[in-house]
Amino acid sequence: MKRTLWTAAQIGVVALVLALAVQSAFAFENRVTVESRTFYAGQTACTVGVYVENAVPVTGIVLPFELRAIDSGSYPASGFWRKINDSSRVGTSPVARCDPGGSWPVPCNVHPPIYVYATSITDGSCSGPVSHSWSERAANIDYVTPDAIFYAGVSMGDPALGEDIVLDPGADPLITDSAAIWIGFNVSNVVGRFEIDTCCVLPVNHLLFTDLNTQIVVPFFTKGIITIACNCPCASDPNCDGVSTDILDVFETINVAFRAKPTTVDPGCSRARTDVNCDGVTDVVDAVVVGMVSFGGLDPAVYYCAPCE
Repeated sequence: MKRTLWTAAQIGVVALVLALAVQSAFAFENRVTVESRTFYAGQTACTVGVYVENAVPVTGIVLPFELRAIDSGSYPASGFWRKINDSSRVGTSPVARCDPGGSWPVPCNVHPPIYVYATSITDGSCSGPVSHSWSERAANIDYVTPDAIFYAGVSMGDPALGEDIVLDPGADPLITDSAAIWIGFNVSNVVGRFEIDTCCVLPVNHLLFTDLNTQIVVPFFTKGIITIACNCPCASDPNCDGVSTDILDVFETINVAFRAKPTTVDPGCSRARTDVNCDGVTDVVDAVVVGMVSFGGLDPAVYYCAPCE
């Protein structure tokens, strides 16, 4: 068998290539990403994650966000909340908490609050042509586009005392449960989109990190697009038994139209199951249409409306 002898130079080249490959595999960027998600019209308990990735050790972090409607009426409607994820990289780091076993040179609060801001300013603003500048602090958003929230965390430890003072380089897994910050709300019944962008909180609080030398690092930013979608699982099936369309659907429609049975509207759908012509009521017209589709051979694709279009 022929043996191949490697020179020291060849071995060195291979080692360098492997080292570069490993370094590339674990390379990080400085980046903040707001999750894009789809929820159904009227859906409650919606949660969006904010993910942080840092290539440098971080001692301070400033995260201003603006919620802004893209389509009129598509926006959070109630139940707005915001929170640091206690178990995330940021939540367990010195930029979000005090070391419970340390000796801090100055007082600090566990998890500085994430503030909501009101009153956008246009004249003399510190923001761009699309987003706004914000000043007055508020307890919660007012559910009228736009709105803003703001988080700032600064490490207050003393490395001379052996305290850890940095958020180490790394990246949040792109899973809602692992996000650095959670933003939650109930969405409106209006199908469309709104966005979670970055902005500025006066006087000059822009999106940024600070490194070990207190130098400003401006991360890449990806805004989140939140889609409020229509979902009508029982279209063409008024009694919603999975069979479209039969005598039971006729009975269901007649009971709603003539016998005062309450209508049923599915979460995420803009119309009642028995409102097959989408005119906003269940009446004799719907009863006749369902009967003709069931027994007269009419095509439901022609005679039933498409509620999500």
